[in-house]
Formats: sequence, structure tokens, C-alpha cells
Amino acid sequence: MNEIVKNLFKKFFILISLLVTLIISIDFLISRSTFEFNKLSLSSFFLFFNDFFPMETSLDFIKDVLKNSWITISIATLSVFIALIFAFPLSILISKNISFSFNFQNKMTSFSFLSRLFSRFNLVILRSLPELIVAIFFIRIFGLGETSAIFAISICYIAFFTKVFTEIIESSNKKFIVNLMNNGSNKLKIFLYSILPECGDKIIAYIFFRWECAIRTSVILGIVGAGGIGQQLDLAIKMSDLNEASTILFFLFLLIIFTEFVSKLLIKIMR
Repeated sequence: MNEIVKNLFKKFFILISLLVTLIISIDFLISRSTFEFNKLSLSSFFLFFNDFFPMETSLDFIKDVLKNSWITISIATLSVFIALIFAFPLSILISKNISFSFNFQNKMTSFSFLSRLFSRFNLVILRSLPELIVAIFFIRIFGLGETSAIFAISICYIAFFTKVFTEIIESSNKKFIVNLMNNGSNKLKIFLYSILPECGDKIIAYIFFRWECAIRTSVILGIVGAGGIGQQLDLAIKMSDLNEASTILFFLFLLIIFTEFVSKLLIKIMR
């Protein structure tokens, strides 16, 4: 009974803390807001919006947009693939759930603890860096183009994938893991024969979710010259070719629908 009361108190405390934080945030934003309704600004907006139509529909331009859309998909796909190559081993290494010392001795060795702490600290640093900032650094190294976008997305996504995969592994059934350990299985076999069958759906769903995010990110990185359809959109807006910009935005909309359809289809097939 006492345990139930403690859990309820914890949940109540967390809920109250979140509500207080929300109220303070809203009050702070309202006090700093300079929002003013201006009819002149509204009419200016409609004039600007009207310049987007009619859309550019020339065959050469459509071909160029399709080519850049494919470049954007390629950037996202390769970035996710590279990130997964590093994220899977890292998540296996730093997860407590498949640590031999933690499961058998109920504590980790000093080396294991420090190495996990160091890895997690570096991953937090990577997660705190926006992809746009990382891309600017790589543009200085590799110049404008797709290579900078691939490196920027890959490095940031290694941190995201590792964090989520680690949490998925640590939420898995410990009983099966300990049984495999007692039978002499190493960490890789434990991952393949215990964690993957149990948590495979979650891992696959998150991979495809991040793939969709990577496509959106690669579009944004195109604004800083990292290639793809984002760079073409940025150029069209800078040149005030809003008819071309509206066509590119329409294809971006179709691109997101396409990725959503493909991800759902592949998840259904793999399940």
C-alpha cells in the first residue's frame, strides 16, 4: 500500500511540476510578445502569397526538381545507413541490460562504468548540436554539396539512434538475457536471439521514423548549400522566382507523402 501511495505521489509531483513549468513559460512568452494585428501587413502577405502562382511547369524544370528530390532521398538514406553502422555496436556496448558484470554482480566494473559514462557524455554533446551547425562546419572541410550533408546528418543521428536503441535494449526482458548469458552467449548473440525478436518492431519503426526526419533535415541543410532540393528551393527564393518555389514546395509535399507510404509499406512487410 505504501509503495502505491509513493508511486502516486511521484506521478502527482511530476504532473504539478510540468504544469507549473508550462504556466511560467506561457506567462514569460506573453509578457515578451509584441504581436500586433496590422491590416497592411495582412494585405502585403496576400500579395506575396499570390506571387507563388501559377506554378512553374516546364518539363526541364520538373526534371531538375525530380533529380534534386532523388539527391535528397539519397542523402537521407545513406546518412541513416552510416549512423546505424555505428549506433548498433555503441548501444550494445553501453546498455546495462546486457552487461555481464551488472547482471551477475549487480554492479559494473570501474572500467565499464567509466567507458559508459564517457560514451553517454559524448552522445549528449552530439545530440545538443543542431544538424545545421554541424553542416556549416563540414562545409568548411568538404565545401558545398552532398558530402557535407551526409556527414552532418550521420554524426547527429548516431547519437539519436544510440540513445533510443539503448533505452529499447534496457526495457527488454532481463530473464531471457540472463538465461543466454548462463549458456555462454556473448553480447552479439544476446542482441540477435533475445532483444531483436522482442524489440525488433520498435527498432524498425524508429529507424523509418528517423529516415523521414533525415529527408526533412536534408532539405533544410540544402539552404546552407548542402545540395538537394533544399538548395534549389533556397536559390529560387533568393532569385525571387516564387513560381518555381511553389513547384518545389509542391514536390516536397509529395516527397513527404512518398516517404510516409514507403516507410509504412516496408514496416508492414518486415513484420
